[in-house]
Amino acid sequence: AGMYMSLVVAADATAGPKPFLAKLYQMVDEEETADIVGWTQAGDGLVVKDPEQFAQKLLPLHFKHSNFSSFVRQLNTYGFSKVDPDSWIFGHVHFRKGRYDDLRLIQRKSSHRPVTNKGGAAASSATNPPQPFDSAEASAQEAALRAEIQSLRTSHDNMSARIKSLSGELLATREQQQNTRHSITKIFSFLTQVYHAHSSQQGQQGLTPPGMPLSLPPPTDSSQGATLSGLQLPAEADPLGPGSGARPMK
Repeated sequence: AGMYMSLVVAADATAGPKPFLAKLYQMVDEEETADIVGWTQAGDGLVVKDPEQFAQKLLPLHFKHSNFSSFVRQLNTYGFSKVDPDSWIFGHVHFRKGRYDDLRLIQRKSSHRPVTNKGGAAASSATNPPQPFDSAEASAQEAALRAEIQSLRTSHDNMSARIKSLSGELLATREQQQNTRHSITKIFSFLTQVYHAHSSQQGQQGLTPPGMPLSLPPPTDSSQGATLSGLQLPAEADPLGPGSGARPMK
């Protein structure tokens, strides 16, 4: 069995690095995103400088998901370990800057299940010894979960603030619409009053003959003649005037 596993490892080593490791190396080696993830100063590991941006931007781009804790578990599957408990620094003996070919030497951890006999009992512990508890791996997964929770909280706060801002804009728009409707109503009422007043004046002018005043002046006496109903009569036309020969009736 040991010889078979050695042959499998050798075959995998000649076949090239696993897709996960190739994508991981490419992502860490990109200078454009060095402010989010990059190599350590010594080039012997990767460091995630901004877990939130890393989960939101780079993971969906390279690995089609945004789960930071799942990414950490994948690293652990390939034998990476968390170097610094206070920082997101992961290392592997065959993961080095400028040593892309060494990625072929990184293999996934085996996940063999206990072999059971016909009676259903587990095989001897000598052939399948229990795996020791990896406290560093558990700590890394816990830290990854905490970072993911914090990222979700930040996204929730940003979304809440955005919703509050949109609600305020909506209320302001509604108030502006009400003010506009009120102004339009006042303008329409004013125009209606002007229209009725103009129509009333037009009606009055239509009942008066052209050239005639709306009210007639009172009759007056004049040395030049008498005014009757606003019409000037000459003195010689007055039947009771001088030279007519007629006498006024008593």
